[in-house]
Amino acid sequence: MESYQKPEDYSALSSGEISSTVKFLCWTAIGITLYFFSGFTLTGTLMALIVVTPAVVLFSPIMVPAGIFVLLVGAGFVSSVVGATWGLSLLFEYASKKKNWTQFLFDLGRRLVRKYLQMRFGWIGWLWSLWEWVKWFM
Repeated sequence: MESYQKPEDYSALSSGEISSTVKFLCWTAIGITLYFFSGFTLTGTLMALIVVTPAVVLFSPIMVPAGIFVLLVGAGFVSSVVGATWGLSLLFEYASKKKNWTQFLFDLGRRLVRKYLQMRFGWIGWLWSLWEWVKWFM
């Protein structure tokens, strides 16, 4: 009896090699396309720069003060956001300590008066504010 033999595979490339070749060709096509897009972007940027440069030089007496104004407005906005965040964090701190609001207002007023007296009268104001603080707890 004749033994059964498997037919020989005559394809030169296996399926794994074909899929890696197809992947390589696809990625190469994508890379070349993106390379051309980056060239178009660079060309468009340079053309816009060539067109806009004379306008920038012509309008620089207007644009420089406007830029300074925008910078100052932005700095003011950022500082107000920082101050508001700081104030809200102080309020949250007092609220999370379960203190009542009247005590918070008295503490805040006492600290502000103490700071004013220290700045206005030096060490005498500091002593007076310390005495007021001691009297508060008596």
